[in-house]
Parts: sequence; C-alpha cells; structure tokens
Amino acid sequence: MMSWTLDSVRSRVACVLLGLAFLHVPLLLLIELMLGRSVWLPTALAFGMAAAAWLLYATRGAAIVTQLALAIVLIAQVSLMVASLAGHPWQPDMHMYYFAVLALLAGFCDWRPIVLGAALTALHHLALQYILPAAVFYQGGSLGRVLLHAVIVVIETSFLTMVAVMLERMFVLNENSLAKAQENADRERQVAEREKAHGLQVQKLAETFPVLSHLDKHELERLLLMFRPAASVPGER
Repeated sequence: MMSWTLDSVRSRVACVLLGLAFLHVPLLLLIELMLGRSVWLPTALAFGMAAAAWLLYATRGAAIVTQLALAIVLIAQVSLMVASLAGHPWQPDMHMYYFAVLALLAGFCDWRPIVLGAALTALHHLALQYILPAAVFYQGGSLGRVLLHAVIVVIETSFLTMVAVMLERMFVLNENSLAKAQENADRERQVAEREKAHGLQVQKLAETFPVLSHLDKHELERLLLMFRPAASVPGER
C-alpha cells in the first residue's frame, strides 16, 4: 500500500505544478496569436521560467526553495497572461487565476509559498497600477480596485495558510506515530525471537539428557542458566 508521507505529497504537487507551468507556455502563445500580438517575448519568458523551476526540482527535489520558485513562476506566468489580454474584455476574468494558483500552492502543506504568491500578486497590482495600468486592469484601474483585490487576497491567503499549517502538522504527527509503531513492532519481534531461541535451547537440553525429562520447564531453565557461559550478554537468560 502506498505511504503518503509529507515529502511524497510535496514531490507530487511539485510535479503537477511543473506540468502546469509548462502548459502555460502554449496557452500564452495561443492568447498572443488570437489577439494578433507579438508572441516571442512572453512565450520565451514563460518557457524560461518553467525550465528554471524544472532544473531546480531536478537538483533539489521538492525542497522549500523549489516551492518558492514555483510560486514565483506561476504568479509571473499568470501576470503575463493578464498583460497579454490588455484591452480585451476577458482581462478582468483572468485575474481569477491568481486565486486559483494560490489555492494550488496550498498543496505543498507549507504556508511560505502561499504567502509569497500573495505578496507577489499584491506587489504586481500595486506597482503596475502606477507604471502600466493597462497591463493589470481593463480600461484602467484605480487604487480602490487594487485595495479590493488585496482584501480578497488577504482573506484567501489567511485561510489557505491555516489549512496548510494544519495539514503539515497532521502529516508530521502521523509519520511520528508510524515510526513509533514500527519501533515497538521491531522490539516485540526481537523479544519473540529471543524467547524462541531460549525455548529451543531448553528443548535441546531435555533431548540431550533424557534423565532430565522428569524436570518441568522452569527447572530446566534454571539448569540451563547454570551452564550459561560467563561471557553472556548481561540481561540475557
């Protein structure tokens, strides 16, 4: 039966999110082609970020640095999609993808990628609101719209962070319980093996010396202890 440890869950989530990062490349290309815009720079950026995250996963696994890198890559790719839809009525709808990505990051059972993703989303909206408003909001935005989005992000981030922390603690507790159970099972197996070996010794003694057959088990055990070499491990019978 498959054992779902915290490390294995994080590794699987990382693989899924890496696949999503690479899926964003043709999706972004399609958006640019449909709108008749330059496709090379956004597509190249999206692919380069996905490839960098994959190389990091290949060398470090699903470590926290990989989780944070995936948070950066996915939020950046969504931002490229939002910018690519500048002037299109669907641009506001693409903003919902930020919230979806934050929810996906909760799969790591770690609060840090979620908080980083939320912080990058807020910083992106706030900075581009003054630098390049069209890359964020359809028909322009305002500080009020940025603050509205920020409040929604904070609400979602707070809940997702709480869920991630609880899941991480549950996994750790479960792994500790399994390790303790395995330790107890190993100890009981060793005791049973020692008892079995001792019983065989008593049986062999009785078979070797038939005159002792009238003795009961406890008397045979005491007799066996009398002939135990002095070099025996302390505590062994």
